[in-house]
Amino acid sequence: MDPWYFVTLVGEPQLWAVSTVILAIAYLLSRKKLGPGKRKLFKKTLYIYVPSVIITLLVVLALKGAIYVQRPCVPCTSPAENCSNPYCDTESSFPSGHAATIFSVFTSVYLVTRRKWIIPLFAIPVLVSASRFFLGVHRIEDVAAGAVIGIVVSIIVYYAYEKMERQNSKT
Repeated sequence: MDPWYFVTLVGEPQLWAVSTVILAIAYLLSRKKLGPGKRKLFKKTLYIYVPSVIITLLVVLALKGAIYVQRPCVPCTSPAENCSNPYCDTESSFPSGHAATIFSVFTSVYLVTRRKWIIPLFAIPVLVSASRFFLGVHRIEDVAAGAVIGIVVSIIVYYAYEKMERQNSKT
């Protein structure tokens, strides 16, 4: 099995979609046990991370549905078929859902925490995006567009949250 396959699993959109549900449940179950500072950080993370990931996934799905771009690989249509790339999918190549999702996750976490030690961790979304290219299931423009979508959506959600917080503090 190709080692890039294991890297690409880290960016699996379904994994991060499930993580949003787990994060919301964890917040609901633990919010009374947390101190005020941790509760505020957890709430902010929840209010930025969850919408960012969900909106990113919706944008990717909408674009994949609206713009069909054939993948650079030939998908396997049956298990008995001898195809050259078992990682190839039949859906549109543009944009990369893996790149969009993983960049959304890391951008959201960075924007909430503003910790400089997170910046080197952006190697993870870069590697996940590269894995999509090296597995032959996306072109560079697919993963670049996915990365931009994930980053931009997270920034928009962050600033919308900040604006909402400022308005709430005035009242």
